[in-house]
Amino acid sequence: MRVLFFGDYPNRVGGAQKSLLAALERIGHHGIDAVLVFPAHGPFQELCAERGIDVRVIEGARSFNTFGKVLLNLSPADLLRVTASELAPYWVRLARFAKEIGAEAMHFNTPRGLLMAGPAVHLAGLGSVFHQRGTPGLGRTIWFLSQAVPDRIVIVSKTVYDYLAPSAHGRTRLVYNGIDPPPPIDPGSARLALVDRLNRAGFPINADEKLFASLSAIVPFKGIHHLVEGAKRAANHGVRPQYLLASAGTDEGYETWLKQRIAEYGLTDRFHFIGLVDRIHELLSGVDAMLLTSIVGRETFTYDDTTVQLTGCEGLPRSILESLAAGTPVIATDGGGVREQIDQDRTGLIVPPADTVALGDAIIELATRESCCRDSRARGPMVVKERFSIDQAARGLAETLLEVRKTPSLSERVPAMASLISDAVRAAT
Repeated sequence: MRVLFFGDYPNRVGGAQKSLLAALERIGHHGIDAVLVFPAHGPFQELCAERGIDVRVIEGARSFNTFGKVLLNLSPADLLRVTASELAPYWVRLARFAKEIGAEAMHFNTPRGLLMAGPAVHLAGLGSVFHQRGTPGLGRTIWFLSQAVPDRIVIVSKTVYDYLAPSAHGRTRLVYNGIDPPPPIDPGSARLALVDRLNRAGFPINADEKLFASLSAIVPFKGIHHLVEGAKRAANHGVRPQYLLASAGTDEGYETWLKQRIAEYGLTDRFHFIGLVDRIHELLSGVDAMLLTSIVGRETFTYDDTTVQLTGCEGLPRSILESLAAGTPVIATDGGGVREQIDQDRTGLIVPPADTVALGDAIIELATRESCCRDSRARGPMVVKERFSIDQAARGLAETLLEVRKTPSLSERVPAMASLISDAVRAAT
């Protein structure tokens, strides 16, 4: 069965993109001939091509390069203009291409991709599958529209069921993301190699100290400010690990504010902004814990003179899977599929969202209790093998795509749409 996958983020290589690529590398074993289409060239598009995926580029309009919900914030008149002049012509081109290659279904990896190109499905007369990889961060109207277009919805954690319209449950499938863990690395050897690499890069790290890492982007909704507050509490109780922030900073104002707050707390020598790391398994194998402090739900956050409304949308965080594969315990805020990944007190500690006291206490506990680290070294890789293998992820996605091989008829889609509209009306009243 040939399936057209729409890659809406050619310029980003995040968790959603890595999970898609991992599944595509194996999905051929399960009866799917994948063609991946991007609206532009970019690092992720290039990575997929390098990995042997059949990649095509059908150039999109200027509006395809806007991010941060820019399109959703347009006035009705401007949105109508952009749709007529830029989006609709692209839908026609994409539908034509799908017919040319003999595609029998289309897959959309994110809500953004579905909104950008979803109508092409109906123009081409194909079945469709939509991947919802986290809790929705969209407005109610857009979220209901996202559920209206696809014939099947794939979710990556059980918690997402709570956000779906009741009428969508019957066409929703749970498919966990998967990873292919590299061979295990001896923790002692990994630690020495990591410390040596950091010292040569200008970060003075002592191999005898506790090392905690965060792989989250340096942006407000990843909650790094909560990590700093938790570190302050731990330090006040005499626990001062070294914190490695291993990600590229994408919000300069926020990063500058974080560094000022870290300096105020006397923790400048504890926090190291080491930038994006490409050898994640080696990093995680050499640290004592991984920290994930993402926002869950909604939070109003003010730094300097900037106030932002934050919305958490974690699904099944890939960084947790990577940590489990390395046998590294995790401290994570309770949201998305975290409880489906972490075995409390065995492979990590789960703390309430935005609770910096609990976060600080978890840092203290993990820095001083060796039993959780020993359990994680043994249990983590086993959890990945049992629950989160790439083959399981690829098989689950392939089975869902095969379900829509026969495009639902109008008589099947109309009742489903009517039920969804009824759900929307009830939700609004």
